[in-house]
Amino acid sequence: MDLTVKQVAERLHVSDDKVRLLVREGRFPHVYKMDPAKATSPFLIPEKDVVAFEKSRHSSFQSSHSG
Repeated sequence: MDLTVKQVAERLHVSDDKVRLLVREGRFPHVYKMDPAKATSPFLIPEKDVVAFEKSRHSSFQSSHSG
């Protein structure tokens, strides 16, 4: 299932702008535009990318708070 920026923001408890920043940073490698011909077309983010991001965020949190 592919998610909108708003759906990802709600899932990650961040703002829509933060999700767009993560997209620009390449944190969701399979993101695509709903209509690539339109510059203003919304992004769609595959759920597998969101799951991978959540796992990486969780493991980086654990490693920074262990010991």
